[in-house]
Amino acid sequence: MAKMTDTELLAEAKERYDASFEYWQPKYERANFALKFLEGFNHWEAQEQARRIKRGRPCLVMKSLNKYTKQVVGEMLRNKVKIKVRLDNSEGDYETAKVIEGKICDVQYRANFDSIYDYCSNSLVESGFAAFRVLTINDARNPFLKDVTIKRIENFNNVIIDHTSSDPNFRDVEYQFLTEKMKIKTFERLYPNIPVPTKSSGFENLAEYWIEDDELTITEYFYKEYYDEEKVLLSDGQVMEPDEAKEYVENMQAQFDASYVKNPSETDMSKMVKIVEKKSVEKYNIKWIKMTGFEILEKSDWPSKYMSIIFVTGEERNIEGEKYYRGLIHDGIDAAKLADYWHTASAELVALAPKARYWLTPKQIAGNENQLKNNDNLPYFLFTPDPDVPGRPQLEQPAQPPMAILSQSSAAEEQIKSSIGMYNADLGDSGRELSGDAIEARRLPGQISTYTYHNTMNDAVSYCGKIIYDVFTNIADTEREERIRGGDDSEMFAPVNTTARNAKELIEKDPVKYAAVDKEKLQEIINKDGEDADYNNLSKGEYDIYITTGASFETQRMENVDKLLKLSEIVANAQSPQSLVTAYYIADSMDFERAREFADALRKFIPYGILPPKPGEKPPEPQPPTPEQKMQADILMMERRNQEQKGRVEEQRLVTEEMKQKRMILESNIDLQKAELEKNTTVAETMSNINKNRRQ
Repeated sequence: MAKMTDTELLAEAKERYDASFEYWQPKYERANFALKFLEGFNHWEAQEQARRIKRGRPCLVMKSLNKYTKQVVGEMLRNKVKIKVRLDNSEGDYETAKVIEGKICDVQYRANFDSIYDYCSNSLVESGFAAFRVLTINDARNPFLKDVTIKRIENFNNVIIDHTSSDPNFRDVEYQFLTEKMKIKTFERLYPNIPVPTKSSGFENLAEYWIEDDELTITEYFYKEYYDEEKVLLSDGQVMEPDEAKEYVENMQAQFDASYVKNPSETDMSKMVKIVEKKSVEKYNIKWIKMTGFEILEKSDWPSKYMSIIFVTGEERNIEGEKYYRGLIHDGIDAAKLADYWHTASAELVALAPKARYWLTPKQIAGNENQLKNNDNLPYFLFTPDPDVPGRPQLEQPAQPPMAILSQSSAAEEQIKSSIGMYNADLGDSGRELSGDAIEARRLPGQISTYTYHNTMNDAVSYCGKIIYDVFTNIADTEREERIRGGDDSEMFAPVNTTARNAKELIEKDPVKYAAVDKEKLQEIINKDGEDADYNNLSKGEYDIYITTGASFETQRMENVDKLLKLSEIVANAQSPQSLVTAYYIADSMDFERAREFADALRKFIPYGILPPKPGEKPPEPQPPTPEQKMQADILMMERRNQEQKGRVEEQRLVTEEMKQKRMILESNIDLQKAELEKNTTVAETMSNINKNRRQ
């Protein structure tokens, strides 16, 4: 899209400003009326007040709505909001998320964000509008670097935003304006080369708010500048810019050609990358200019995809397409006026009511005239007896004021409560409830009716965190060190957009300054990817910004103690390794400062193998035996040896017995053989003698 000239840009800006100013002005007037009412103005119609003053009659202003706004704002401040950061995809890492969270925390701390939140909460509840902003400033330690800060916008009337926005939180606006009044003398000092316009110098067509007497309206203007960006879809599913895609396809083609020459049969030509589709995508950059109604003074790029101003509105009501915004007290204004009227009527009635009167004769008051003239509150009344009127003077009581008038004051107060949606329990009045649960249940209706203000401010803080994160990652695009703040408000530093080698050198040089860096994690990166690996690269990965709310503590350290005590109770009640595992996962899922350390310490008490091992985690080394364990082992060893000795003795006995049995068998066999031999010898001798006798 063609860029506009300064003249065209200025004309468009004024046209947009005039249209949005006309839209927001009646809404701001309604909000301003509510603020003035809280301050004590506009409680009486001007004519009625003038008539009463002329007649010397009172016009009481009770300011009865202030206690309701203070109660709601106090409840919002009691539950502090904290911005947290977590990984949103696999390309980021936990340490970088900690750095981003610590940076946001440091930005909030140095900008005194608590006071900004307090001021905006009060403005939102009272008027229905509030605004604050994120902006860039020069780094206090290095003026050549940019930093981020937050600033409150004291007067929401100075904020004019795109009234055509359809988002309830105004996140999709096309433009924003922030105006301020500047004295002409100041303008001449800051911009000496720009002539000061006047109504008579050719700028008579300008609206009166651009030039008023000795003041000019200076406006910051944020707007979106759109452009078309070409994208290419490749056959392997990747999306690239055209030049990048062309180079990638050519490289892949060269690889396929080389592979085909070497092994034509083994080359899968179906996997060759091609350009499938081209598409034009509309994108935008946010621009910033400072302008008057007649000239552009300064211009630059805003380093974020989000606008600078966070605009917050109260309850919204849409009537036939027209939106109306209101704070807490808008619906109670008429009831408060009624309360003022009846309080005034009651006070006037009582003040003007006739006093009790004595009926006296001249003789009874004779000599005591000063007693009535001085009107002293004496404990006695002197009178002279009058023979014609026996007894003491007669006291006549006046008529009592009508109780209906006096009761209307209380009825008006109740009407205020019902109009706003807050009741006695919401204002701290005691009831019959004794337990904490019963008291909270009694307060619940009022809390629900005013929750929209809590929710709206929480959304605004979350959006503020997203803007800080986006601006920070855009301005911190070079190697640098960033000041971060821990959960216990300790100030530390962390290197960003650097390498693991450089980070390690910085830590070794000044370990105290870089105490926030996880040395073990850094060493894991070096072991896995080498010393040239990216470390805290803000351009890689995406991170989700969210908020947590809870009761306020004096310090973050005290909050950590409270959470650790609760975790300790869980661990103390654990009766088995499985219970410890549950406690471990609870601690590991919590986001306070010491939660991870607590979880790591608890992990050591869980037997190895129950939990999935962490990357690089090794089995624990065997522990040396204690003296008791060693003595028990020696006793077992001696018993084992005795058993072994007894076994060997028994085995020897059995062998000896077996040998005895074998010997006995052998001896028996020998005896048998001897007997057989002797028998055979006898037979032989007999046969020999027979044969001898035959021969003879």
